[in-house]
Amino acid sequence: IRTGTDTPPPTRRLTELHSFFSANSTWQTAVAPTAPPQIVSTEMLPDARVLTAQRDLVKKLAKAMADGLIAPINAPEKPLIIPGTALLDPLANVTDQNLRSQSEPRVPNDHQQHPIVGPSNLLMRSAFDAQHLKQEKTRSADKTAACLAPDFIDLKKWLGKNPPTQQISRLRATLLGEFDRVNLKSLNRLIRLYIAEGFGTEARGLIKKYGSRLVHPEILRDMAELLETGRGTKGNSLEKQKACPGQLYFWATLAQTGRLHPTPKHAAALLHVLADLPVDIRARTGAILLSRLTGSGEIGLAKKIVATIERAPGIRPPGYEFEMARLLLRTDPPETSQQTLTNLAFGHGPQSGKALALLLEEGRRRNWKISDTILSFAESYGFQYKSQSLGPRLVKDIILARVSRHEQSKAFKLLAFYARSGAIPQEERQKLSRIIFQSYDLKVLNLASWNSP
Repeated sequence: IRTGTDTPPPTRRLTELHSFFSANSTWQTAVAPTAPPQIVSTEMLPDARVLTAQRDLVKKLAKAMADGLIAPINAPEKPLIIPGTALLDPLANVTDQNLRSQSEPRVPNDHQQHPIVGPSNLLMRSAFDAQHLKQEKTRSADKTAACLAPDFIDLKKWLGKNPPTQQISRLRATLLGEFDRVNLKSLNRLIRLYIAEGFGTEARGLIKKYGSRLVHPEILRDMAELLETGRGTKGNSLEKQKACPGQLYFWATLAQTGRLHPTPKHAAALLHVLADLPVDIRARTGAILLSRLTGSGEIGLAKKIVATIERAPGIRPPGYEFEMARLLLRTDPPETSQQTLTNLAFGHGPQSGKALALLLEEGRRRNWKISDTILSFAESYGFQYKSQSLGPRLVKDIILARVSRHEQSKAFKLLAFYARSGAIPQEERQKLSRIIFQSYDLKVLNLASWNSP
């Protein structure tokens, strides 16, 4: 037995092993000697073009990973780098933070819908599938995050059973309690009753004063403005409910700005909600829908809206007859639509001015014969509405109508009169002056572009 003191030195042990393998040839054939590790010299490194191609490939792979097109599966914790080949590493200029962010797959779990054949340790999908799944996730997130409670908007309950004047008196009497404390129940009930009855100004006044104590005051404010003015403002809060079901979608469509082109499924939902509303609210909201659909060219759905409104008796809102006249321009013969607009213009109602402007514009487009009575009536309306947006529109239509009848002298006199009264801006006056000077050639009238506001 050897002790620690008589252990042979390392050189002696190597000599003994060499003698052992030399004496036993069978060991020499069974065990191949291990080749010493080869160190890669710098002469074996590829040229700059290969390195540039490698780095470009890594950049493109990183972009594909960021876009969700590829992701590593069971990637090794550390990259395998052969000693002496650091310059060959394509990730040499990538930071640890980028490596961590790139090693996290951003592809959803349902990537097996359209599998792409590729390396076993790499998850791959097409750009179309990645974009589609991204849109689906965004749409579902928006729908669940933005939708209000289904019963938040329910105008049937808002109206109540008693007469409106009686309800308003009682709620106003109980709005403030002892020490001027606000009764939140009466406040919410009164605001909703104002909105349902079309008193948008009164509702917005209460919302402005007590908005901090209300739930979703922006929704109530935009509803009040919509029912009073008949149009929604750009970026209103109701538009965010467009992806929601039932009445939420209905009111979001009413408040939507721009053209309206609902799908057949959404059109059926609009008709269902509209038919379920109380008669007076059905007529008011139906007139708004009718205006939007007619202006968007959705004549078929507009006719169904009219049928839903006409199904029940009742007083129609002021704008309903005008929207019906606009629809008749698209569906009825010219004589019928012209007579309808003429009757509405001479009805001395709130829509008479708009009907006059539309009558003159359609007459110019369709070569209708406009009588002196209609023109004289329109001239008085142009002066009456000089401080409103309808004034310059009527003035322009009247002057163009006079020019089309070869009455340039009257057109010049009217232009001077309206200019002195401030009924037409300076820029529009200059345009009209040029048209009158050039109107001896009637082709100029067809080439002149005048867009109605």
